[in-house]
Amino acid sequence: MKKVIKKGIVLATLICTMVSFGNVENVSDDNRRSIKTTLKLKNVKKGQLLTIKDSEGKTYYSEAIKGNGTFNKAFDLTVLKSGQYYFEIDKDVTLGIIPFTIKDGEIKVSNELEKTIYKPVVRVKECLIYVTQLALENEPLNVKIYYRNDAKSNSDFEEVYSETLEAEKTIERVYHYSKTQKGEYKLIFKSNGKVFTETFKV
Repeated sequence: MKKVIKKGIVLATLICTMVSFGNVENVSDDNRRSIKTTLKLKNVKKGQLLTIKDSEGKTYYSEAIKGNGTFNKAFDLTVLKSGQYYFEIDKDVTLGIIPFTIKDGEIKVSNELEKTIYKPVVRVKECLIYVTQLALENEPLNVKIYYRNDAKSNSDFEEVYSETLEAEKTIERVYHYSKTQKGEYKLIFKSNGKVFTETFKV
């Protein structure tokens, strides 16, 4: 696959979608020996995904946000063993991360370590694949592009291109594909310890 590099793609829409978090409050219930916390998130939208994961990415809880505005919910985390965990809110172009630790039957939520991870944004137009990402912490972005022919229904995706884009505040790339080569493309991005996938057909 031929790579075409083009600069000047505007990321204004990304900058306007900063995640806004509320406070996370700890609740101690010594009589029941339970581990509870209350999570409050601002500016959420219906359908966005909230999960609780451990440091290895294993999911322990997941739910879709049911309404727009502010999300406020109490969680009983007594079943979780001592270790490092985090709340993750999956928005349109961002992931919000709120870490917390469980140790000796107590929970400590690290509000000061909250962070926003910007997803790669993909736009396909006229045989070009536009990829942009806002990387505020200068994280590199690994890109792999796969293809499979629709005529071969049982075929696996074949890797056709791979590169790692060096750390920049704004990452921008444009890739070219053949419009006559009918099939399905899959893009897999790795950044900031997360994996993002986009697919499209020609």
